[in-house]
Amino acid sequence: MAMLAAAFTAISSPSCYGKLHDGNTDLTIPTLPGRWRSYYENIRDVLTGRAALAVKPQAVRRVMAVLDAAQRSAQTGQVTSVK
Repeated sequence: MAMLAAAFTAISSPSCYGKLHDGNTDLTIPTLPGRWRSYYENIRDVLTGRAALAVKPQAVRRVMAVLDAAQRSAQTGQVTSVK
């Protein structure tokens, strides 16, 4: 069966929204609707020589630093800075 080319949109349940605590305030941050399939289509196109990377390594490095800081904060219960 062939895959449909329709633009499927992923929407997260409110129970999966992000939680942010800055030491004083608790915030719930809604997840924005996304189309993750586009990422994998871009990887396919890069590997077949038809496109440049849409997500650059420098951007991934920054996101990983934020995720690492969030994990440290969750483990310690302290506000953590991004290195």
